[in-house]
Amino acid sequence: MLEEEGKILTHATKKRHQDNVREHFQMIKKEREANSRRIVQSATYPFSSTVLGIDRMNALRLPHQIPFPKSWMTKNRLRYEVVSVFDGPDQTRNELYHGLKTFANDSDTTLTILYLKIRSLRSTGCLSPKIIFHMDNCWRENKNRFVFAFCCLLIHKKWCKEILIFFLPPGHTHAENDCMFVLIGVGKKKIVCNSHSTFYFTFCSKMLSKV
Repeated sequence: MLEEEGKILTHATKKRHQDNVREHFQMIKKEREANSRRIVQSATYPFSSTVLGIDRMNALRLPHQIPFPKSWMTKNRLRYEVVSVFDGPDQTRNELYHGLKTFANDSDTTLTILYLKIRSLRSTGCLSPKIIFHMDNCWRENKNRFVFAFCCLLIHKKWCKEILIFFLPPGHTHAENDCMFVLIGVGKKKIVCNSHSTFYFTFCSKMLSKV
């Protein structure tokens, strides 16, 4: 919204736009600090709260190689989805889900992955009575009635006692959720990946092993 506003600035509206941008970045800074505090508290006292972050990376196009041939720009290449699950209390339990784009970008994928993660934590006795979700602020995947119903079901089944959801605004508030995506982004500039079957070996094994 601020970007669109910046395209139609006049002398009278320039000062107001600058103030809006300044307020936006101040809000982003405060939100990021609050996110980090929740994660640190969860890591320090893992049985008081469990922070789980879920995020989706921009789809990869396969085959992928560097240098990128210009002739590929007009080709329909496979979309490869990557979803990460951030585990605040123990980041060695971070998980990466990836595969061909065969499902719609909706809450079904989000809830399936969260259910598998929460069930795994519960079975190992690592799930606290308070769950905190860090999600993108988008209605299609996260901010809808299905996600809220899932949270109600977790409480109804007594898997937890309290659930807090924080929808992260656009900007630099996704640092922890995007931690694995940064490595894959670096790998995209160095590694050739010509088929979906080689994704794990090229990106995950070589890049994520450096964490």
